[in-house]
Amino acid sequence: MDKEKDQRKHKRFQTPKGLFVGVGPENTKMGRVTDLSIGGLAFSYVGTEEPSPSKGSYLDLFFTDKDFYLGRLRFKTISDYELVEKEPSSSETLRRCGVKFQKPTRHQKAEIERFIQNYTMGEA
Repeated sequence: MDKEKDQRKHKRFQTPKGLFVGVGPENTKMGRVTDLSIGGLAFSYVGTEEPSPSKGSYLDLFFTDKDFYLGRLRFKTISDYELVEKEPSSSETLRRCGVKFQKPTRHQKAEIERFIQNYTMGEA
C-alpha cells in the first residue's frame, strides 16, 4: 500500500456512501467508490475478475443522494485485489479496484473537482 501511495500525484478524498461506479457500456460491473481524486478513484465490488478496460471502455460515476452523474470516463486499472476471504458457502468475493482516469475532458475534470469540493469527507 505504501508503494501505491508514493505513486499518486493527486490527493485522494473519502467519498460518501452513495457514490457508485459502473464499468462498461451497460455498467456490467458496479461498485461503491471509496476514495476519489482528480486523477482516479478506488472502488469495491463483488466479483472474481478485475474490470479491466477493453479498447474504448469507460466508467460512469453516479451519486444516489444528490443530482450528480458523470459518464464516459476512460480509465486504466492500476490495482485490483481481494479484500476478504470468501465464506466457504459463498462464491462471491469482495474486491478493491484502483483506476487512473485516461485523458478526461475539461468538463469531466471540472465535474470531478466540483464533486470533491462539495461532497467529499476529507483526505483519504
